[in-house]
Amino acid sequence: MTGSAETSTIQCFNCGANALRVEDFCPACGAPLVSGARTAQDQQEALKELVEGSNLNLIKAGSGAAEYAFGIGCSLCTLLTLAVLLISYFFITKTWTILAVIALTAILISAMVSALLAARAKTATTRTTYERVVKPEIDNFLKHNGLTWQEFDAQAMQGIAEDAPLRNYLS
Repeated sequence: MTGSAETSTIQCFNCGANALRVEDFCPACGAPLVSGARTAQDQQEALKELVEGSNLNLIKAGSGAAEYAFGIGCSLCTLLTLAVLLISYFFITKTWTILAVIALTAILISAMVSALLAARAKTATTRTTYERVVKPEIDNFLKHNGLTWQEFDAQAMQGIAEDAPLRNYLS
């Protein structure tokens, strides 16, 4: 059956590539394909999935950046702590009690600096991921489904936790 609905093609709204109408995702970019009008229930389910996926994307990006920054901070601060201990031992005191106090103080400061770096990296990466990845995906979805940001915000407020990173970007 040539020319049937099963073999006809549609154009991806994200990248413009042609795809078979029966495919759920674009073979070129992986974006979800919308073939024809969705029912209101399908549209709400897709909106719910978009909200959850967008929030999960922000969580993963922020967590990964925080872990990386904390690891870098700990590594650098460990080197600095060792340098301070060596300098203290050779030029200030050879008393082990004082060196232990210096070491503990340096370790606490290192942990605080690493935690601060991790928090800043998480915030910056979450914001960048929202601006470069999540917001364009939401814009495309809303545009091609005839929905508004108010509808997206309402679904997001109902569907995600109070401390979810996506809530920081809702109107």
